[in-house]
Amino acid sequence: MKRIFIILIGFLLISSLPSLCEAQVKAKSPSPHAKSDLIQFTAAKGDFLINICKQYLDSENRWQEIARINRLKDPRKLQPGAKIAIPIVYLKGTPLESKVTFVQGDAKAQPGGQGEWVSLKPGDLISQKSNLKTGAESALEITFEDGSSFFLRSDTQMGILKAQKVLSSQTVRDLYLGAGRVLTTVKEATGEAPRFKIRTPSAIASVRGTEFRVAVDESQKTYAEVMKSLVTVDGANNSVDLAQGEGTMVKKGEPPLPPRKLLPPPAPADLRSIFNSTPVIRFSAVEGAESYRVMTAKDKEGKQLLRDKIIKAGDAITIAGLADGS
Repeated sequence: MKRIFIILIGFLLISSLPSLCEAQVKAKSPSPHAKSDLIQFTAAKGDFLINICKQYLDSENRWQEIARINRLKDPRKLQPGAKIAIPIVYLKGTPLESKVTFVQGDAKAQPGGQGEWVSLKPGDLISQKSNLKTGAESALEITFEDGSSFFLRSDTQMGILKAQKVLSSQTVRDLYLGAGRVLTTVKEATGEAPRFKIRTPSAIASVRGTEFRVAVDESQKTYAEVMKSLVTVDGANNSVDLAQGEGTMVKKGEPPLPPRKLLPPPAPADLRSIFNSTPVIRFSAVEGAESYRVMTAKDKEGKQLLRDKIIKAGDAITIAGLADGS
């Protein structure tokens, strides 16, 4: 007897599994900062921009960028009372603790973003500036101390650019998805600005209190889909706001497509909890869908995957090769 769970995903945007990218994960050039990403610093008598950066920012070398953001003609001369806009992500902070909470198959980390890759196990601590990757038929979940988490599917590569607590209570997390698929759950943040970003080769997804999926395919197109709350997706100096149940696609160097409603998952026909022979499962038609992603898992949450396959709409799937009791 075979006991399995079939996980169906409403399929609008993600139409193929991205291939593993072996290039080292690196952040791309930052896009212009939105007002919600900035705080105001009031200059006092005797303040110099480079000294402000040295005292409050993660690098004193940020002074030239801060001067550009504020259009300062002479960054060496600040008038007392002048308002200086500073990106929150650049502030000094205390590193956030994160740890491995689930591993399946081949999951590795590269501490500090360089050197050897080490295999991961539940309970391992992950520091900022580390790279992560999963192999075929593998998965990895990383959870932060506030309960926010991200879940990497197979053949995925991600870097934790920054994970810090700043201004005593606000958190800043900046991730880079080079290839693959990630499911993110973000606990509600305090303040007005999004503090959780996922960068890709073609877009930036900024979130606050949400669940969403991001994927990057072999052509570096980015796909974003929102299950709960709101996500803002930026690309080529343009942005779109995605509400719950919406998605978008972004090609490298182009603005995001307008938000589009996600399709519902198809209904399986003759799905049983126990099969005495190799399961062959068909699905109802979903108008507008070209293909479905069908995931076979040991658990209802879909973490412990046994199979992950894309089929054309209208086709049946045969789930062969599972051991009895799976």
